[in-house]
Amino acid sequence: GYGTGLMLRELTQRHGLHIDLVEGSAALCEEAHRIYGDDMTVYCSFFEQFTCTKKYDTILAMHVLEHVDNPVQVLRQMSLALNPGGRIVILVPNAHSLHRRLALHMQLQDSLHTLSVRDHLVGHQRVFDPDGLRHCAIQAGLNVETRFGFGLKTLPYSMMEGWSDALLRACVQVSAELPPELLANIGLIVRKPA
Repeated sequence: GYGTGLMLRELTQRHGLHIDLVEGSAALCEEAHRIYGDDMTVYCSFFEQFTCTKKYDTILAMHVLEHVDNPVQVLRQMSLALNPGGRIVILVPNAHSLHRRLALHMQLQDSLHTLSVRDHLVGHQRVFDPDGLRHCAIQAGLNVETRFGFGLKTLPYSMMEGWSDALLRACVQVSAELPPELLANIGLIVRKPA
């Protein structure tokens, strides 16, 4: 998905990669066409319905699975577009993150899996915990190779807006030093069996 376009900018401009984008929003597809032109192939399709004959070595599923009706089905669909031994890099919001644990202790949430107002606003249907994400990948027939986390988040984003760039950057940099289950996002690198 296109999201804010920040990741695509990094991958195309900084690393010079050619990207094939699958995006369900016609407006975001138009924006990607306008910004990237022929440097990017854009498929306007929902993930559940996307099929192609092209095969890939790597698929990025960054903040996709929390939006879809059936995450296992989407991972299976993605694996059809992988070469044997190809991998999917998955990143999703973490139900067990430090900020959700604090919200639970402050009685702002009923459970770690409770969706916030912001979750609903951005179209999240769920948040994942590490075991649940791993289980989805295994059910989709994928081999889990690596688990990771990204971004220390102690407060809702609305309360972090005034933080300095240095502090926000430090919240990302410290990720490598902390257990993934405490971070804002959790991820997996999974492989399609050869």
